[in-house]
Amino acid sequence: MIDKRIDALARLGAFMLSGAPSIQTPIQRAWTQNPWFTPSNIKKSIENIARYFLDRTLLESWVSRYPIRDKGPLDIGLVMAGNIPLVGMHDWIVAFMAGYDTQIKLSSKDKVLLPFFVNAMYEMVDSSLLPTTRFVDRLRGFDAIIATGSDNTAMHFEYYFKDYPNIIRHNRNSVAFLRGNETEDQLIGLGHDVFDYFGLGCRSVSHLLLPGEYDLSMLLSVFDRHFADINEHHKYRNNYDYNLALYLLNKIEHHSGSSIILKRDDHIASRIASLNYSYYSSEEDWPLFLDLWKDKIQVVVLSTPISDIGASIGSQVAFGESQHPGLSDYADGVDTMEVLTGWYQLAPQTR
Repeated sequence: MIDKRIDALARLGAFMLSGAPSIQTPIQRAWTQNPWFTPSNIKKSIENIARYFLDRTLLESWVSRYPIRDKGPLDIGLVMAGNIPLVGMHDWIVAFMAGYDTQIKLSSKDKVLLPFFVNAMYEMVDSSLLPTTRFVDRLRGFDAIIATGSDNTAMHFEYYFKDYPNIIRHNRNSVAFLRGNETEDQLIGLGHDVFDYFGLGCRSVSHLLLPGEYDLSMLLSVFDRHFADINEHHKYRNNYDYNLALYLLNKIEHHSGSSIILKRDDHIASRIASLNYSYYSSEEDWPLFLDLWKDKIQVVVLSTPISDIGASIGSQVAFGESQHPGLSDYADGVDTMEVLTGWYQLAPQTR
């Protein structure tokens, strides 16, 4: 049974990379429903998922590390986020591979893409031997839950789902550490970490930690030469103009380029079209910063990994790699597959 699940997902990955004409219709529909989901960003997400999640060899290596059964005993509800295209697909892949039937409550911002691809997969294979997937307007009769949302919605999730086995996710952001000697190629990579998906993802860099006397004009120059076209998107531009006016009127320290506004701010989360930064005296300050924001960091971007920080703080990646998660890059540092295989021991609740 596990082989059949791997085969189904691998076939889906091949379909996603095929460029089949039928894929263009849901891309256009998703873009029409959510202007943040531009065709280029949707295609980028589709390609990343296919290459890093749905490759047969990667799937086989990943599942070999877990005691996966032919059938999970619970019906799992998945509450999806909608900040970037197909952002909740990893949760579905994990539940599917663990053998669980799932019912999915989609975000209103991303209601087109996942049903299209999941249904396409079931049409390509003998679905009678696979876990079932249903897309629902309201979750009913579930035994366990995985829910992703903002800090505010997470509070509600924790209350409503407190009697169920659950994984509840909160807001997360990503940070980058610069030493001041980065090459232009590395800074272009950092630009992708910042600008891809308009900076709306939890893996998007929203805060820079910089050495004292760092030349911000050099960084803005690289960003403006390679990412200036982001300001042609009307929603992004509206946020840029609003933030710039806000900072000017309130005399807030900032540095503006044509693509983004750099704002000195110790907080890890930044506004759309803005990027927070702070300074460090020595690299010994890095673990202190990470410890301060350890519950809010998803990814740490830097040229050389830090050896003395735990995995719970976030995965460490090179410049330009934050938006390329693998199957084992679990949100919030929680090994979702380990949790779901642990749920094999639970008896279903009475539906």
